Amino acid sequence: MSAECIKPYRKNYGETFEHSIPENGSVLEFSPRGARPEAMPVVLWNRTNHGTSNTGRGRLLRGGKAWVAERVTQADQGNYTVKDDDGNVLSRSTLSVRGEQRQSKICFFVFFFTTWIPSMLIIMFCPLFIYIFLTYSYVLYFPFILLALVGYSFNITRFTKESLNLPLFLPVHHAHLIFTPSRISDESSLGPFDPKPPRGPIQLLREGQIMDHDLGYRVVICKCTFPPVCNEVPEHPCISPVSNHVFERRLIEKYIAENGTDPMNGQPLSEEQLVDIKVTHPIRPKAPSATSIPAILKSLQDEWDAVMLHSFTLRQQLQTTRQELSHALYQHDAACRVIARLNKEVTAAREALATLKPQAGLVAPQAVPASQPAAAGAGGEPMEISEQVGMTPEIIQKLQDKATILTTERKKRGKTVPEELVRAEDLSKYRQVASHAGLHSASVPGILSLDVCPSDTNKVLTGGADKNVVVFDKNEEQIVATLKGHAKKVTSVIYHPSQSVVFSASPDATIRVWSVTGGNCVQVVRAHEASVTGLSLHATGDYLLSSSEDQYWAFSDIQTGRVLTKVTDESAGCALTCAQFHPDGLIFGTGTADSQIKIWDLKERTNVANFPGHSGPVTSIAFSENGYYLATGAQDSSVKLWDLRKLKNFKTITLDNNYEVKSLVFDQSGTYLAVGGSDIRVYICKQWSEVLNFTDHTGLVTGVAFGENAKFLTSAGMDRSLRFYSL
Repeated sequence: MSAECIKPYRKNYGETFEHSIPENGSVLEFSPRGARPEAMPVVLWNRTNHGTSNTGRGRLLRGGKAWVAERVTQADQGNYTVKDDDGNVLSRSTLSVRGEQRQSKICFFVFFFTTWIPSMLIIMFCPLFIYIFLTYSYVLYFPFILLALVGYSFNITRFTKESLNLPLFLPVHHAHLIFTPSRISDESSLGPFDPKPPRGPIQLLREGQIMDHDLGYRVVICKCTFPPVCNEVPEHPCISPVSNHVFERRLIEKYIAENGTDPMNGQPLSEEQLVDIKVTHPIRPKAPSATSIPAILKSLQDEWDAVMLHSFTLRQQLQTTRQELSHALYQHDAACRVIARLNKEVTAAREALATLKPQAGLVAPQAVPASQPAAAGAGGEPMEISEQVGMTPEIIQKLQDKATILTTERKKRGKTVPEELVRAEDLSKYRQVASHAGLHSASVPGILSLDVCPSDTNKVLTGGADKNVVVFDKNEEQIVATLKGHAKKVTSVIYHPSQSVVFSASPDATIRVWSVTGGNCVQVVRAHEASVTGLSLHATGDYLLSSSEDQYWAFSDIQTGRVLTKVTDESAGCALTCAQFHPDGLIFGTGTADSQIKIWDLKERTNVANFPGHSGPVTSIAFSENGYYLATGAQDSSVKLWDLRKLKNFKTITLDNNYEVKSLVFDQSGTYLAVGGSDIRVYICKQWSEVLNFTDHTGLVTGVAFGENAKFLTSAGMDRSLRFYSL
């Protein structure tokens, strides 16, 4: 067909374009303006195959005699060709669209009169703004320059990927987006049923609506399309499956609650249908007021102040870090010096030991002083003695004489309270004054037993789960001795009232006697065949009482290290859990695993009284200094007070549910009773009212003790800490 047969059409932007269809017409093809000659045209309408007529450019009207495209744009410019069934050209026309660039001209004039003229006037009258103008002009003019580019093409860097998400800025609401391949792909590798690659332009968007239906080209418009209620970037965007528009969730939920429909097409919509879009936190644009010159100057000043403040903070942190590093290096140097000195001392000790070993057979034996326990055996090892000697008349007489003296002294004291004793109102004001957590190993945490030296209450004795016994000086706040030798944890400790000797018991079935000054074990008494559960020192200071899970209690001489007697209640057949001497020393009490408290006569070695009443294993017992009261605690969350004269329970202190009683102790005057377990509580005797309650320990309290005249209180627990309380 010659050029004279081509019918030209000229339409303005937004008008309607009609193309007539002859009766024998079968196909309407469209070739966009500027397309390559080898590019395949786009099929707008096909009489025999309606599946290809899905581009959405127009529709058939007037009974199928005309093809109409409404609101044409420059994307509709090109050649329109009608062919018959044999492919012969029946008619051809060309369309030109005018008037799309008016917005760019308007934007240019707006840009000129709203930015350049005011800027020139400001620069003429105020040279101070020249620097700001030159520095920030691109920020002020960028929106207008962007508007002036509407209608032009953009060059975008190519990406070689299997798939690509390419965000494009659409400057106007009714935008057009056309994709034209830069080159024709090789079709030799495609199969007969594979989709052919495009040869010509593909219109993806038409007036803001998605036109492309090919799965190979996906278009999503991600913007706030809810202008009646939202003019800002959505913080929580969600998409409506009804209209495929993106909304701010807060606003669309409010709209649905009021109307129940989609705001774009009026179709029914519910909150459950909304689909959240996972996006990064949006950056809100600055307010229009922030674009003024004073606002920019203020922003710069604020940023400068923030930078200076941050720099000052960094300098402070740097100085602090330097000081900490210097201190750490100093400590490291000191530790290295101490380690070197200790290594030197260990080497010297080993050399001295190697020198003395050949002469060991020539050393004459030395007598053991009567006031000290028996010394270690030959070879430097402690003596292990378990032979039962028996209660001789001399021993029984010694016990009786001591009991007579103690009874006489108690009668002299009468019922008067020592003047030096801390009053109850002062005791109630006690607070924690010191805490020490480094006495025992942190790898096996926990202090299981506690005692205070009666003659020097500044000396505190602890036994830990790390198998060590530690002597601590309260005033000096330092460890006096660390005694190692037990094979298992240390559950009971006692400090001798007049000698520099301590005693310890352990589940390893041994009782050890330690010299504090020598820092070594001088005796190992094996009085039991199972775990030793209780330990008590007789008032004479010469004998030890011990209880065990083997159901026996034993009475041993610490001077000779021999077991004098060993007794069990065969009728009970139950393990003993604790033991404690009466202040007079002629009777003592034991607790059992079946909740019984048994009172024994030491001279006759018989069970003279039983105190039932607890409902769990007895964990601790304590005699009052006046000799009348016995306090017992068990795993039934209660403390019971017993009258030894009437042999009955006269008071039961019910504690909180699941309260674990681990330690009971009276002060030296018998005025106060301390309870250690889930916390620390102090009661005043006779009234049996609570005057103190400490909850500073983070673990179970396993030991509690009074200082002289109750001037301080000390405790130890499973949190590996030793704490002191006073005014």
